[in-house]
Amino acid sequence: IDDAELMQLPHAVRWDVAIAGNSAAPARRCIDIDLAAIIYTSGSTGEPKGVMLTHRNMMAACSSIASYLELLEDEVILNVLPLAFDYGLYQMIMAFRTGARLVLERSFAFPAQILG
Repeated sequence: IDDAELMQLPHAVRWDVAIAGNSAAPARRCIDIDLAAIIYTSGSTGEPKGVMLTHRNMMAACSSIASYLELLEDEVILNVLPLAFDYGLYQMIMAFRTGARLVLERSFAFPAQILG
């Protein structure tokens, strides 16, 4: 895409400008009760369904878990869960929120390698 085409897109910036950090963040256009995610579960009924979560739901859960675990910026979180699973996703969000390091592991098939 050339500069002329880029100028036609609202809020678009060139990659080199974006990574330079000189441009201001775009105005926030969501509210905390906007839908943020749909987590698919069978829950207690065994029937598959989608649970709709708002930004507020997710931040409240994330803050609660991070507080309970006393997560700090220097923590390392090992995530062996899929990000499509609610707690796997929350581990990623908690790392972003606290500034912790997140290590994504594909599986926990060889725990001795990870723990050793």
